[in-house]
Amino acid sequence: AHHFWLHYLYSQDDTFLREKAYPFIREFMRFYVGYLEKGEDGLYHLPWDLSPEYEGVDWDVTCSLALVRFLAEALLRCQDILGLSEPEAPVWREILDHLTPYPQDQTGLLVMRDTPLSHSHRHHSHLMPIHPLGLLNVEGSEEERSLIDRSINTWLRQGFGEWIGEVWPWASLIASRIQKGNMACM
Repeated sequence: AHHFWLHYLYSQDDTFLREKAYPFIREFMRFYVGYLEKGEDGLYHLPWDLSPEYEGVDWDVTCSLALVRFLAEALLRCQDILGLSEPEAPVWREILDHLTPYPQDQTGLLVMRDTPLSHSHRHHSHLMPIHPLGLLNVEGSEEERSLIDRSINTWLRQGFGEWIGEVWPWASLIASRIQKGNMACM
């Protein structure tokens, strides 16, 4: 769904957006609409989920929350771009406005609720809000920059021990996204 959205952003092809990307993205969001649970705190949470290739199952996995945010934002933008008035749009807005924040602590973004990145990991999924989704960025608030800095510092402190081939380019892209050119070249 993200690649379809990026294709539209690059091409500005409204026909592609209307006929391919929008219906595709909408179907992913429909899954999450049915899966999210509203907690006693009034926020939407993702029950029993897992982060790719990370041990454990728990609520509010960071990469999944980021995907829900991305999907809702993209679908709401599609309403404006395509001049739509999708009956599901108010649900997407409600979810976006009341989605639980990313789990975090003094180490930065957590993998999931109560689960900090505790060791080197071969999948940078907890950093998806930074890259590839770009939902957190260094041009944002001081709070965002602090969260990014803490997350990156923890990620680097864990070392490269479990990294494999495809995560090195991903790490370079993350470094580029946060304007760390020298780190991107490593």
